[in-house]
Amino acid sequence: MRLHLSIQLRLVIGFFLLAAGITGCVEKPVPESLAPRVSVEPAQQITRTAAVLTGKVEAQGSGTVSECEFRYGNTPDMSERIACETWEAPQVQLENLQPGTTYYFCLEAGNGHQATQSEVLQFQTDPNALPTVGAVSIVGQTPMSVILSCPLTDDGGEAITEYGYLWGKEGEGENRESEAEWDEASGTFTLHLPDLEPLTAYHIQGFATNSLGRTCSEPLQFSTSNAISYLQPGSLPKLIHEKEKYAYTTLRIAAPLNGDDVRFLREMSGTTVTGEHTPGKIEVLNLGDSRIVSGGVNYSGSRFTANDTIGYGMFGNLPYLRELTLPQGAVYVENGAFGSASTLERLVLPFELKEITASDECPNLKEIYITPTNGYYKTLDGLLYNKSGRELVWYPQGKDSEELILSEQLDSIRSFALKGCKVKRVTIPESVTEVGISAFASSALEEVTFPQGLTHIRKGVLQECKQLRKVCLGKSTQYVGDYWIAHCPVKELYVYAEEPPFCSTNAFGYNESLFEQCILYVPAASLSRYKYHNTWKKFLQILPCPE
Repeated sequence: MRLHLSIQLRLVIGFFLLAAGITGCVEKPVPESLAPRVSVEPAQQITRTAAVLTGKVEAQGSGTVSECEFRYGNTPDMSERIACETWEAPQVQLENLQPGTTYYFCLEAGNGHQATQSEVLQFQTDPNALPTVGAVSIVGQTPMSVILSCPLTDDGGEAITEYGYLWGKEGEGENRESEAEWDEASGTFTLHLPDLEPLTAYHIQGFATNSLGRTCSEPLQFSTSNAISYLQPGSLPKLIHEKEKYAYTTLRIAAPLNGDDVRFLREMSGTTVTGEHTPGKIEVLNLGDSRIVSGGVNYSGSRFTANDTIGYGMFGNLPYLRELTLPQGAVYVENGAFGSASTLERLVLPFELKEITASDECPNLKEIYITPTNGYYKTLDGLLYNKSGRELVWYPQGKDSEELILSEQLDSIRSFALKGCKVKRVTIPESVTEVGISAFASSALEEVTFPQGLTHIRKGVLQECKQLRKVCLGKSTQYVGDYWIAHCPVKELYVYAEEPPFCSTNAFGYNESLFEQCILYVPAASLSRYKYHNTWKKFLQILPCPE
């Protein structure tokens, strides 16, 4: 019995020992949520009022990171907090810091149960400083004034108390100081500096002052020129000081010109927008480096500027202007652009010109010039032709020749081409098949013979030729336009067409007296046709053409 109990006891003890052994071989359980591991980097991109903080967060075990933020402040308790957008790469931008101040900071991260804080680091913001200014630039210039601009890139953290420029002539020891105006839109301070000497070298520096002192820009050397230049259309009235507005007789402008500029330029040249006289007396005007642009006010009457267009009346009625160079980028010159330019003697046309209509009322215009590289026009002996030379575009009114013999290569004469010219006799070659409207109007012609092949006599072609006595129309004439011979004292009219040309309603308008005073000569074989024609029959004297 005792033996049996002993065996049982041994079995029980063995069982417990075995169980204890098995238990000792099993790993102890690892907690499912450990606090993350955090570290922080030194502050970066430190300025007077800002800094960038970065750090590193690592999740532990199977735990996650549910919160991540930086603590900071200008005391060790770091009362300010700013959350990170992501814990994988924690970074924040601190702003609105105090200049010259020590700040403390650390990084904290947690998993919702436990949180970990990094070591505490510190940095110091930059202190306030002197202002920082950029380079001085010239935004507008005349021979006697300049408009200056200088950017303020940094106020140094202190309120600016003064903007200005130091300037003087090269070689002079003492600088002058001029206060400038702040331009909020451009972030620059500007100055209109008048009363300079033409063609003179100057140096200039921009400066800005705060409570800590003054900073000056690098010196800029420049010389006043013989030209007016600026970048912004509409600047001419702002750039030209009242003292110099009427001081110019010769002027070169290199700038964009809108309606404001053109109106002001016309005032400088002697005429207001309403046509009244001013003290302006510009004689030579060079706009070769300029450009006409749209915008601004009306420059004359109801006329406004359009891009690259020399508009109607733009350079007309300027009482002293003798020589004019147009903007080389202009493409169009409208009819009447130089109307009543009674003193204009020389006109230089734009390099890029594509279309032009001759202007009348330029009685002293002797020469028209365009560079040979223009693709549409050319000038020969001061006359303007199309590029091929087969079309006469403009004969200057001021040329003194009384007789004009046109080239045998000519095909056509453009409208208004010889209007108001001093030519008394013209030889039109038989090659010409087109003569435009008012081509010879108001000229000094005494007689004219149109080519035999010309079919149409255009409106007003000889209107107001006060010295005209004899006119010959060729065999091919089919049509006679309105007012073609109005107010002309013609005594002899030769019409060689066998069939009477068709006459427009007002073909002889404003010259009905012609029917009584002028002898009409027609082909002998067509005499009766003319005498019974509803218009030609009005001539009281119709005779056969002399052999």
